[in-house]
Formats: sequence, structure tokens, C-alpha cells
Amino acid sequence: MDSQNSVEALTIALIDALSDKTDKVRDSVAKSIVDTGKKLPQLTVRLCTNYLDKHQKLPETHRAAILHVIEGILGYQQQQEGEIPFDNDTFQLLTGVAINELIMPKELVPLWQQAASDVLVEIGKYEPDLVCEALLPNMKAGQLPQFFVLQTVGSLAEANPRGMVQHLRTMFSRILPVMGMVKQENYRWVYTAVIFKFCLALIDFQANGDETIRTTFAPQQFENDAFAAYEVFLTSAWIGSKELKVRNICVQAVGRLIYLFSAPKFTEQFPRLLQNVLGFYRKNVDHLYDLSTTQKDEISTSLSALIIEILSLGDSHETFPSLVNLLEPFCLSVQGNERARAFDILSQLIQSDAMSKLKEQNLIDIGGVMALCLMYLTDTESTVELATNTSLTRLLRLQTQLATGIIENLNDEQITNEQEKIANDDTIQSLSGNLEPRCLVPFIEKATEIVADVRAVGSVVVCNVLCKIFDSRHGELADQIDYIFGIMLNKYNQITNEDVLRALRAAFKQLSLSCSTRVFSTLMNFGVPFTKNLVTIIHDLADNRPLTEAVLAQIMECWSRSLPYEEKDSQRYATAQPLMALYLLNEWFQSERICDLGEYAFPRLFTALFIRMASHVDTLPPQNVPPLRRITPPTGSSRRDSTASNASNVTTASTSTTNTSSAKKPSSRMGLFDSKSSRSSTKVSSTTEQQQTNAGPSNNELKKIEPWRLSNDCMMHFLKVYNCQSDVNNTVPWDKMAKFDTADSALEALAQGLSHCSHVTQKQLNTIIELLGQVLEGPYDTQRICVSAFFAEFIRCNPDDSEDQRFVRELIRYLLGRLVDHNIYVRKFCLRGLGWWRPVRDSQEDKGLPTTILASLISGLDDREDKNDLLTLEAMCSLSNVIAVMNEDEVRPILMNVLLRIRPCFEKEEAKVRSAAFTLFGKMASVCEGFSREAFVEQIFSSLVTLTLHLNDPVESVRESCKTCFQSIAPLLDQPVLMELIKDNLQPKISLQYAEFISDFCKILVEQYPYKVNFFIMNSIIFFKNPVPELRANAATVAGYLIFNLTEDQINGLSKEHILNAIIVLLKDPNSDVRCRVAEAMHFMYKF
Repeated sequence: MDSQNSVEALTIALIDALSDKTDKVRDSVAKSIVDTGKKLPQLTVRLCTNYLDKHQKLPETHRAAILHVIEGILGYQQQQEGEIPFDNDTFQLLTGVAINELIMPKELVPLWQQAASDVLVEIGKYEPDLVCEALLPNMKAGQLPQFFVLQTVGSLAEANPRGMVQHLRTMFSRILPVMGMVKQENYRWVYTAVIFKFCLALIDFQANGDETIRTTFAPQQFENDAFAAYEVFLTSAWIGSKELKVRNICVQAVGRLIYLFSAPKFTEQFPRLLQNVLGFYRKNVDHLYDLSTTQKDEISTSLSALIIEILSLGDSHETFPSLVNLLEPFCLSVQGNERARAFDILSQLIQSDAMSKLKEQNLIDIGGVMALCLMYLTDTESTVELATNTSLTRLLRLQTQLATGIIENLNDEQITNEQEKIANDDTIQSLSGNLEPRCLVPFIEKATEIVADVRAVGSVVVCNVLCKIFDSRHGELADQIDYIFGIMLNKYNQITNEDVLRALRAAFKQLSLSCSTRVFSTLMNFGVPFTKNLVTIIHDLADNRPLTEAVLAQIMECWSRSLPYEEKDSQRYATAQPLMALYLLNEWFQSERICDLGEYAFPRLFTALFIRMASHVDTLPPQNVPPLRRITPPTGSSRRDSTASNASNVTTASTSTTNTSSAKKPSSRMGLFDSKSSRSSTKVSSTTEQQQTNAGPSNNELKKIEPWRLSNDCMMHFLKVYNCQSDVNNTVPWDKMAKFDTADSALEALAQGLSHCSHVTQKQLNTIIELLGQVLEGPYDTQRICVSAFFAEFIRCNPDDSEDQRFVRELIRYLLGRLVDHNIYVRKFCLRGLGWWRPVRDSQEDKGLPTTILASLISGLDDREDKNDLLTLEAMCSLSNVIAVMNEDEVRPILMNVLLRIRPCFEKEEAKVRSAAFTLFGKMASVCEGFSREAFVEQIFSSLVTLTLHLNDPVESVRESCKTCFQSIAPLLDQPVLMELIKDNLQPKISLQYAEFISDFCKILVEQYPYKVNFFIMNSIIFFKNPVPELRANAATVAGYLIFNLTEDQINGLSKEHILNAIIVLLKDPNSDVRCRVAEAMHFMYKF
């Protein structure tokens, strides 16, 4: 096949591929064809054209894609200089095909027909006459041309105006007569666009065309055609079209048509043109109308006498609340005259004899009215100040009479004295102390309700009175703190004035300080996430140490009385209430004003948070979140019967938890905090009815909180409070606490940071160890695992010359005690911790400890439950660490015991286990210089072939461990040549030329240990059945080099038949690499 046929075949294959279903593929194919067309334009265009011509039933998308490719090739060539790369036959063929593609669809198919139109325009840039002549048969006189035929004509005029001007008169003659027949808006748009582009072509030609023929195609030569189009465009169906795009193109076309008018014609048409343009402008301007506002009628003031008469005639105790409600909006008015009139009426009402008819139940109403009067006791309007002063005097006396039933008649002098007393600086103290108990809650409700930015001065006074009430009357309000806190928070959310906000925060703080044992339960009953304002209040409370300690104590109590998580289908879910308490504590710790908690609190808080972190590893958000407890107005509240109260939306949660009944009883261990709260406050409702009655809004947002992230955040903020952020927070990979597999690395970093932190004392560390040590006896596996990992790293971080070795001994004692834990991971970290122990020489307290630790680590080598060698690996790593710092006398008793246990580990499937075993074998060599040397050398010979084969282990870490092991055992063999070979070839991280090393190594073995050769060869043959292909191959190499270096006498002493049979069988190994290595080794056996 010649090159052209190859290109044709390739191109046709690419054209076929333009129908691929994937956009990315089609784009790549198209680009490839165009790139071919750049180099072979005529051939490629003809191939595409012929393809379209021969495949009439192609899908429209495929046809459009081919046309786009042709357009791309033509467009590229148009931009190049030089001769036109297409002959006439190609243009003729392509034009005919493109015209056919343009008019083939019976209905408009824009994707396909637009592509054909674009091709014709590109041809028209070369041969405009050819394209125009091909289009004219499709523009028959008296018939509307097809949409894309028209569009092509216009686009060609725009693309090649000089080539088109000679065809414009013919085009005008075909288009103008049928414009009146156009009814569709899209056709009106295309007709107008074509005329517009014709005008532009004439204008362009006049400016840039050949001077010799400019007069022939002067714009005024087309005045009649232009005026005919102008007449059509100015009709309402065109320039007044409903379609904006039609109107816009008409305006543009008219603007160009008048360029073709002669001066007299333009002068004649100017008024008409201006009128139509202005009409067009008016049609497109939006009109805006001002809407009138409704005016409010004036409210009559004609009322005091009428109100008093009504009160006297009716039942005063029932009418009084309604009249007060009627006056209250005017009392709260920002207009001074309205307030003055309202308080004047209220004062007269209160001073009237009708008030003597009130009953004890009206104490609720009196409490609210006193709050209303207090708000304006310092009003700028003197009449209001006088009225509120008089009213308060009367109300204080009236509430006492209603409460006691004793009516006291005062003379004018006594009344005056009382008024002066109310008006002086003792107002706050007097009012807070003299309120009758049943007026207390209504007073607080109304006082909170009317606090507002527009009444800033009075609001501050009211808040100050509330502070005094919370200070002196808190015993009477203990059961209402949830409700009061809620309504105050609702009010706080509405305030922006900083003075009022500050006064409200002071009230919050006083309420919290006075009822500190209830703050925790109150805050726990706000759903998460806390609002910004609630967080501000919490941060404000955090600067008080007694309050902080009370809240912390109750948080600790909540945790101690609750299960940390629930298990379902092998998955842990955090329990709701403890998680909510953690959320609260996290916010508390973030306060920049938090009080100094003291050194004493650090170990207890750290331990509590550590337990939270441990409990939340691999723990999901809670599944079951109880609803918040609904808070309703208390007995005696003015809102008791209201269902629309804002306070009903404020809920508080019980400090009890879902798991209280199943939690363990408190032990006698050291408490984290001595709780001052009453246990009775944590009792769970005993009946379903009571639970349903108390059920409030849901707290389901708690289900979106990741427990591990929250506990980590809380620990970080806690450490920041104690200035440990630089030493601890910045070094711990906190995210690794999310999963069990990585949590130990985070705990190790935490232990390191804590042990090196200058702000943490040794005494505090001792207390932390004591508290966490108690957790090791607890029932939760995840907690014991994390504590044991933490303790293990603590031992590692403790230097040998530490002043307080009791700290380490205590850690060792805890870990030794948990070696019998039922959880294998606890045992694992206990073994790890024991491995970081360092002996203190000449210490009587450490006497016997080395033996105990070694025995404990050895026991980890043969744990029956250790199916995956988890403990074996840890025990070997720890033995390597410990043996390296012990003397021979301490190691000798356990030497053989250890060696016998680790040899099977040389062939374990897990690479880490093999690596650890070889490392331990080498470490033991360092303490066998005395009486233990001879026994250890025998073990070296027993394991020498194994070590040699694993020098080429498939896993790099194992290879490196074997190199290190050889470096350690070589001195014990007392062979200088062998030591030199090992030193030169077995360097860490340097690739070993295994075959070359084995050649030299086997030669030395045969020469120096001839009596061991048969043993070495048979050991190698044992590995012919090893499951690891690399080791089978290594064994063949070692056996071959050993046999190659034997003397005839030594060969005769071998079991030849056994060796040969084993080699022949291995030659049929399923692994090709093994077979190759066997074949290489066999040529060393010619001596056989």
C-alpha cells in the first residue's frame, strides 16, 4: 500500500470515528483530521466531501461534525499566504455537497445546517461567485427562501463584502418582494439581519473597494432597494415586534439603510424617522410608580375618669389586668407626651379606691406593673418620673396588703415619706428586697420583656435591679433558673446597645453565680450549635472561678455517671449527654477571660479529657439524641396560661443521661472534682407520660458533630488555657485520633509534648499517671488501649537521669499489671512500654526489675491468642531495645529461651516480623561476649543459611535488618576475612550484588568451616520448598556456590542423590525466575 492510500485509509477511519459517543474522543478525532488537512488540504477535504456524498443516511450529528472539520481546514488555509491549495473541481464538488446539506432537512436543524452554512461562507471567501450562483436557485422569485439560505447570504456579505457587492442587486430583487409575506419572528430577524449586512457590505466597498468601479456600486445606486426595505422595517410588525431581538436589529438596519439615501430623500424622511425612533424609545422604558402609604389615626388620650369608673363598676380583680394591658403600649411609647399621659392615667388608676377591691391573685399583675414603673423611674419627662414614683409607692404597699390581708391606712405625711424613699438612691435595694414572693417572677418577666435599645437608660436600671434580685432572692428562684435564663437570652438576642448588653451580661452572671449548681443543667438544654450570643455569655461566665469550678464538677459528674458510648452492630456511637457536656466545656475553655483554674485542676481535667478522646476513637456521632426538656412558665408566672410565650421555645435538658441506670456505681478512687450539685437533680423521669410532657424541641444537630474532633478541640483549648499550646498543640497530629489504626501516633506525640512542657510539673504528671492508672482497671477497651499507649510513650520520653525515677517505676508497674488484659492491643502497648525501660544501676528499688521485664517480654513471644503476630512483633522490638542496655549476666539466663522462640519468626509471612526477628538476633550478639558467647555462636551457625538467604529478601526492610544483623554477629565468628567481606558489602541502604557476595561468602565458609559445609548445603536444600519464590531462588544460588567450592573428598561426603533430586525438582518450579536461577546454579555442579 503506497503512502497516499495509507493516508486515505487513516483519514476515512478517523472520519468514521467522528460518530463516537464520547465528546472527548470526537474532539480528538476532529483535531487529528484538521491537522492532516493542514498538510494535505485538498486530499482531506475531498475525502470528507466524498464521504458525505456517499453516505446520505448518516446521523445529523455525524454530518455536522464532518462539516465542522471541513470548515476548520478551509479557515486555516484562508489565513495562509501563497497559492490556493484547492482546485476548481474541489470547490465545485464541495459547494454542491454543502448546498445539499443546507437544504436537505425538511425542518430546521440548526446544528447541522449552521455547519453547512459555515462551510459555504468559507468557500465564498475564495469563490464568492460560485457560492452565490449555487444559492440563487434556492431563492426563487415570489417564494420565501429557507432560513439558513438567507443567513448564509448575509454571512457571506459580511465575510467577503468586496466579492459580494456585484451580486447584491440580484439578491435584493429576490428578497425584497417577499418581505411582506414574512409572519414568523425568527424569519423577520434573519431578513433584517441580511439587509443590514448588505448595507454594511456596500458601505465597506465604498470605503475600501476598487476606485474604478466604486461609482457602479455607489450606495445611492441602491436607494430604491433601501427605501423599500425601510418602508417594511418601519411598520409595527417589524420595528414594533414583540421580540426584543427583532426590534433591535430593525433599529440597526434602519440606521444603515439611510446611508444609501440621497440627501433629498434623507431630508424628506427625517421627521418620520425621528417620530419612529422616539416611539421605539418609549416602548422600551420601564415606568416606576410611587406607592402611597396608609396613615394611622390619632389615638385618644379623654380616658382616666372612664377607666376608673369602669374599674369601680366591675370586678376590679378581673378588670385591672385588662386595663393595664391597654395602657402598656402607650407607657412604652417613644413619644414623651404619650408616655406622660399613659402614666398619669396609670397613676390615677393605682391611687384610686377601686384598687382596694383587688385580690391576692392580682399579685402577678402588680409585679409586672412595678417593672413597668421602674423602667421610667428616671424618665426625662418630669410628669412620668413623678407618676412612676407615686405608683411604685402605692404598689409596694398594695402588694403587702394583698399578701398579708392587713390594710394599712397612711396619712399624707407618711405617703410623702414613702415616695421620697422610693425616689432616693436606695430604690434598687428597697425594691429587690421588698417584692412579695408572688410578685417576683412576674416582675422579672415584665422587666426582661420591656428592656430595649430605645429605653437604654431605664433598661440599665432594670438590669441592675435584676442583679440585686438574683443576688438577694436567689433561694426563691432556684427552680426557675432555666426559665429565667431562657427569656433573658431571648431578649439579649434582640439588643444591640452596648450599655444594655453589658447590663444584661451582668444580670446573667449574677443569676449564674447565685444559682451555680443549676448553671450546668441550664446550659446543657440549649441545642447545638450554640448561638453567638450564648457563646458570648458563656465566655463572660468563665472568668469566675467558683462558677467555673461548679460547672466543671457537674460536667465531670455527668461523664462519670454515663456510658461513654453505645455499641451496636460492632460500631460505637457516642452517648448524647456526655457529648453535649463536652461541647459546653469546649466553649467554656475558649473564653479569653477564663479564670485561673490552678495547678490542682490540671491533672484532673487532662485525665477527664484524655478519657473523652480515648472513648471517641473510631466512634460515630450519637444515634439517639433525646429531645431538649421543654421549659414552661412556672407557677405564679404572668405567662402561665400562654402557649405563645417566647420562653416556651427555650428548653433545658436534664443532667441525667440515657445510660445512668446501667452506669457503674461510683468507686472510692480519687475524684476528678468534688461535685457540689445535688444528686437529686439528675434523677430520670420514671414514667413515659412525664417524659412526653417534658419533651421539647429536638437536638438532632448533635448527630452531626464528630466526637473525635470535638474531644480533640476541647483538649487543645484546655492545653491553651494552661499555656501548653507551643509544646503540645503544635506537635500533635490531632487528626490521627479519628481512627484506631493511627491514634497511637497522636498519643505518642501528646505524651512527648506533655513530658517536655515547661508549664507542667512532675507532681502534676504523677497525678495524671495515678488517675489514668485507674482507667486501666476499667471496663472500656478503647480507654485502656489509649492509656497503655500513652504510658508506653511516657516511659520512652523519660531520660535515664530523671530526678524522679518513681514516675517510671509507677508506669512500669501499671503496664506489668495489664499484661494479662483480655484485649490484645492493651497487651501490645504494655509490651511496647516495657521495651522503653532503662535500668538505673546501683538502685535497690530496681533490683530484680530487669528479670521481671525480660520474662514479661518473652511471654509475649508465644501468646496463644496472637494469631497475627501482633504481640510477637512488639515483644521482639521491645526485647531489642531492652537487651541493648543490659549486661551479659542479666541476659544469659534467658538467652536460649529467646533464641528458640525467635527462630520460627525468620520465616513469618509478615515482613515486619521477619525484620524484627533478625534485628533482635543481632542485638543479642552485643551482650554475648563472655560465658554466653559459645552458646550464641552455635546459634549463629544454625541460622547462618537463613540469614544469608534473607539478605536478598523480597522486602527491603528485611534485607536491611539482615545486613545489620550480620554486622553484629560477624565479630563473634572471629574470622577477619569474613568480617572484612561483611563490612565492605553489607552497608545500610547500599544495594547488594547478591550473586557476587554469595560467591565470596561461600568460598570463605568452605575454607574456614569445612566440617559445617554439609550442614549448610542441607539447610539450603530445605528452602527449596519455601513458599517464597525469591528464597527458593536464593537457596539454589547458595547451594550451587557452596558445592562449587568443595574438594573432591568433601563432595564424596555429601548425599549426592538427595541433592541432585532436589535440584531437578526445583528446575521445574512454576516461577520462571526460580528456574533461571536453578539453571545458573547447576553449572557449578559439574564436579558431581
